[in-house]
Amino acid sequence: MIKINRIIILLSFLSYSFNNYGQLYTEYTTPNQLDSLVQNNFATPSVQISNINFTGAYFAPNGPSSNIFNIGYFNALNSTVGIDSGIILTGGYLDPPYGLGQPASVIANYNNVSPGDSLLDLIIAPSLTTSAAVLEFDFVPNGDTIKFNYVFASDEYPHQICHPDNDVFAFHISGTGISGMKNIALIPNTNFPVGNNTINDTSYTPYPPNTSLCQTIAYPHLYVDHTFDTNLVFNGSTTVLTAKSATVPCQTYHLRFSIAEGVTNYENSAVFLEANSFNSEPLKIESNVSYGGNDTVLYEGCGSAQILFRRTYNIQQSKTYNISVTGSAQNGIDYDSLPSSITMQAGSMYDTLFIYPASDFIVDDLENIIITIGDTLCNGQYYETDIELVIYEKPNFNVKIIPDTGAFCDTVLFSAQIQGALPSLMYNWNKGLSSDSTFQFFPSFQGDYINDNIHLQVIDGCGSIAHDTVNIIFSKYPKALYEYAPDYIDLKNSIVKFQDLSENGVVSWLWDLDDELISSLQNPIHNYLDTGNYNVKLSVFNQFGCGDSIVKLIRVNDLPNLTYPNTFSPNNDGVNDFFIPLRFVGVEAGTIEVFNRWGDLVYKNNDLTEGWSGKHKEKELPSGTYYWVCSYSNVYDEVFQLKGCITLFR
Repeated sequence: MIKINRIIILLSFLSYSFNNYGQLYTEYTTPNQLDSLVQNNFATPSVQISNINFTGAYFAPNGPSSNIFNIGYFNALNSTVGIDSGIILTGGYLDPPYGLGQPASVIANYNNVSPGDSLLDLIIAPSLTTSAAVLEFDFVPNGDTIKFNYVFASDEYPHQICHPDNDVFAFHISGTGISGMKNIALIPNTNFPVGNNTINDTSYTPYPPNTSLCQTIAYPHLYVDHTFDTNLVFNGSTTVLTAKSATVPCQTYHLRFSIAEGVTNYENSAVFLEANSFNSEPLKIESNVSYGGNDTVLYEGCGSAQILFRRTYNIQQSKTYNISVTGSAQNGIDYDSLPSSITMQAGSMYDTLFIYPASDFIVDDLENIIITIGDTLCNGQYYETDIELVIYEKPNFNVKIIPDTGAFCDTVLFSAQIQGALPSLMYNWNKGLSSDSTFQFFPSFQGDYINDNIHLQVIDGCGSIAHDTVNIIFSKYPKALYEYAPDYIDLKNSIVKFQDLSENGVVSWLWDLDDELISSLQNPIHNYLDTGNYNVKLSVFNQFGCGDSIVKLIRVNDLPNLTYPNTFSPNNDGVNDFFIPLRFVGVEAGTIEVFNRWGDLVYKNNDLTEGWSGKHKEKELPSGTYYWVCSYSNVYDEVFQLKGCITLFR
C-alpha cells in the first residue's frame, strides 16, 4: 500500500546523512549509484520511475575515475540556492565536497570534455553546445499532472547575459497527449525557455548587455543576484521555479533533463532538482477555512472548514470512495457528523464536505481530525492520502488604539493594533461614527481645548469582542495676531512697540524682527537703526506645542525730505517730462505754486506728487525760467516753505 503521510518526513540515507551546512555541499555519483540517486531523491508514491540513464562526463579532469563528474547529490541547507537538497546536473563538474560552495568571486570554470547535446543545440541555434549532462528516465504518473521544483544557476550571471552562445538547459517530456519532445523548463505562463537570456537583471552597469539578443527582459523578479554570496560559487540564479505538464494517469512518459555549455563560453552553470518534489497526485484533499488564515486550524463554535476531495484518474466513471475519520475529536460530538464515504459522479473530479466545530465549553485545545481517502491505482497498488485539522478553543484577542495618548490640533487618524483576532473583523468607533478599520476624528468644542475619549469595539470572525478606550486632548490652533506703533516709522522716530493680540491659549511667543534679532517677549520694543523694509514674523504656540504665525511688512523711512529739480523738458519723450519732487519723504500735505518772470501764477496744485507738465490753461508755455514756492507740512506737523527756480526746455 502506498501512503502519503500528513506529517513532513525527513528522509535520511546511509550515503546522504549530513548535518547542517553553511555552504553548498555536493557528492559525485557512480554508475552503480545512479538508480538509487534518482529513486531516493525523485521517486514519490504518486510516480513510478524506471529505465534510468545518464550521458555525461565519466572521468575526472586529472585522470580516469569511476565517478560521474557532472551529476550528483547536493545539500544546500543554509545556503542561498533556495532548495535544501536533491539532484544537481552541471555543464562542468561538481568538485566535491565544497567546490561549488566557494564565494561567488571565484570563477566557476570547471570544464569537462563531454560532447554537446543536439536538443540543446536547437535552443541556442546557430550556436552549438559542449560538455552536456543528460539524465533521462521513464515514469508512470498516477495523476493528471506531473510537476517538480528546480533552480537554474550560472557563473555567466550577470556579465554574460543576452549572448548568443550562453549555457543552456531543458526538461523534455514525451508521451501520451504530447506532440514530440516538449520542453517544460519554461517561464511560468509563457513559452520562453528558462535561462540567462530570459531571466536576468539587465541593469548591471559594469557590463551593460545588448538586450536585443535577449529573448525577453521582462522577468527580473525571477532573478536572484548572488554576486556577494560567500557560500555559492555562481554569481546568479533563478528563484525556485516549478516545471509541470499535463499527463494521462497510468500512461508511460519519458523525461529528459539536460544541461550544456555554449561552445565558446567556459563558465559553469548548474540546475538543482528539488528532492521529493516530483509528484503526480491521483487523489488529493484540501481544506478551506471560512474565516481565512491557516486552512487546517478550526475553532470551537466558529465558522467551518470546506473539505475538497479531488481525483485525477478514472474521471469518466462514477466511484464511491470510503472515508476514514479518526483523531481525538469525536465525530458527531466535537463537530457535525461526517459520512463514511463520498461518491464522485461520472465526469466529476471533485466532491465536498463541510466540518462545523461545536462549542463544548470544555478547555480541550488540540483536538484533531484526520480524514483519509484511498483507492487502488492502475499499477495495482493501494494509494492513500489524508489531511489533518486541529480544533482549538475560540481565541480571545486584544485591540489597542493607535495613537493612545497625546494632544492634537488637527484631525487625527486613529488605527487599531489587533493581536489574535480571526478574520473578518467588524469595527465600531465611538458608538457608530465609523465602521472602517481606521477613524479620522476631530471634535467640536468650546474653549481652547478638550479631553475626549475615543472608543473602539472590534468583533472578529468567531464573534469574540474586544474593546479599547483612549483619552486624547484636542486643541484649537492658536491664531497669531499683532499690531505695532507708530504707523509711520523713520530714522527720527525709529522705536517700534509691538503688541501681541493672538488668540486661543497662547503661552509662548517668538518674534523674528528681520534684522538678526529674535525676541521671546510677548510685547517687545525694538529700535530700527537703518531704513528699509522689514518682514516681522510672530510665531505663537499653545501649551500643547501647536503653533501659528503671521508676517507683516514694516517700512522704516529716511528723515522727512522734499527736494525739487531745477530743470525739466516736457517734450513727451518719457524722460524728465514733469516738474515733480525728486525726493518725497515724510511729507504729509502741501501746495506748489509756479510763476512766470512777470509774476503771473501759471500752475498750482495741492497734490505734490502729481507734477507740472509745463502748460497753463491747456496751452504749452515757452521755454524759460519760472519761479516756484512750495509750502508743506511733514508727518510731525512741522511746516516748511521752499522756493526756487525751474528752467523749462522745449
